[in-house]
Parts: sequence; C-alpha cells; structure tokens
Amino acid sequence: MSTAKPRLELANPFARSWAALRRWPNARQWLQAAPVLAATAAIVLAIAMIGGFAHWAPLPFGAEWLRIAAIALILPALVEEFVFRGLLMPVPGIVSMRIGMWLSIALFVLWHPLQAVAFGPPWSALFLAPAYLAAVLVLAIGLTHVRIVTGSLWPAILGHWLIVAAWKLLFAGPF
Repeated sequence: MSTAKPRLELANPFARSWAALRRWPNARQWLQAAPVLAATAAIVLAIAMIGGFAHWAPLPFGAEWLRIAAIALILPALVEEFVFRGLLMPVPGIVSMRIGMWLSIALFVLWHPLQAVAFGPPWSALFLAPAYLAAVLVLAIGLTHVRIVTGSLWPAILGHWLIVAAWKLLFAGPF
C-alpha cells in the first residue's frame, strides 16, 4: 500500500473540480455513460409517475421552453454537479472513494429537503416527499457513477439537465 501523498492540485477541491469541468469525455466514455444515464432517467421517471409528481403534460414549444431549459442547465445541473460531483467528491488516497462517494450522494439527497425548509419554494412539500427523495437518490447514484467512470463533470451535468428539463417541460414538473 502506497503512503505517497496526492499531488497538491488533487487535494484542492476547486482545482480538482475545475479540472473535471475542463475535461471533455472521449467517445468511449460517452458510450459508457449513456446507458447508465438512460437507465437512471427511466428509473427516476418510473418513481416520479408512481409517486404522482410526474404525468405526461408537455408545455407548448416556444420561448418558455428555452427559458426553462436555460435555467435548468445553470441551476440545478451545472451548479449542483460542480458542488456534489465536483467539490464534494473524495480525493483518492485521502478519503476512501466509497465512503466519500456515498457521503456526496447523501449530501445531495439532503440538500433537496433543506431547500424546502430554508427557502420555501412553492413546491416545498414535493421536496419533502419520500418518493421524490427516492428519485433524487437514484439520480445521485447514476450521476456519481458517470462522474467516476468518465472523470468529467459533463456527462453528469448533461444527465441532470436532461432529466430536470424533461420533467419540467414534458411531465408537469414545478417551476
């Protein structure tokens, strides 16, 4: 077992996250991420429909689509992925990858009810619902997996964005 210390830039969470944001996956990595993201989306959709917080009700295509899609890209996708799959991901050799990964997942799930309590958006009750939190857990596991497999934040950002945007634009998600 090596006792070598990780390079300083790996220990700095901002540098590590920025590097993961600058790293674009190659074709093989996108192909590895795609089925995981598709399965994650399918499971999240099933939980959402069974849980009663999603049903087919697409918004008419227009400027509102672009506004909602742009907002979903920035917050939650880009910001939450930078924090939970970037800053909070463990550094190999400093923290057990498995412990750090599950801690990041747990914090991501806990972040959602915290938003409901702290900020009180109109959909606060949804953020406290067990079925919603189960969907968030599945989402976190899938996004964390593709982040680890690809070494990049982009597949997680894309997956998070597509799932949230589809929910809001096609399945009557709140906004």
